[in-house]
Amino acid sequence: MNRFKVFKIFCFILSVAAAVYYPVKKVIQYECHKSEVFEFKVTGRDPYDPARGRFLALVVHPVKLDDKLRYKAGYFAVLGKDKDNYASIVDIVSAPDGRSCVKLVKAYSYIRYPFERFYINEELAPAAEKVFNDAVAAKKRCVLSVRVYPDGASAVNDLLIDNVSIKKLAMQAVQDKK
Repeated sequence: MNRFKVFKIFCFILSVAAAVYYPVKKVIQYECHKSEVFEFKVTGRDPYDPARGRFLALVVHPVKLDDKLRYKAGYFAVLGKDKDNYASIVDIVSAPDGRSCVKLVKAYSYIRYPFERFYINEELAPAAEKVFNDAVAAKKRCVLSVRVYPDGASAVNDLLIDNVSIKKLAMQAVQDKK
């Protein structure tokens, strides 16, 4: 083998290793670290966006901060659970401090969370929209289950309506139409 072929093989192996490194690192990082699941009350609507596809746009509660937290400068909400086991904001901090916290988009008197969208399969989205809107109108228990990590990262687990996944309810609705 000449040197050029060896160099090409080395560059290929190096590029594959670089491409695999970051995703594997993130999976290991979030699977090995301790996380906590919080349930947020939600309401919302389903917009259609041709660039981003179908998703349920959610209004995640709590949306208004208590007076004692309102004017604190910071960007992370430290989460706790209230008496009904829903997520509540216990403090606003400027950097993660080891407690379960989530990075806020805005931290004034009204806040926005980084997980205000629930993406769903294009074919299930219309049925999911109908199921979700009917559940909100019927005042059913609509909860967004979110896994929160101590470094401020978060990942949406599922959207639950009366403890049943919206994906399952949407699939049932699609099958009932057939």
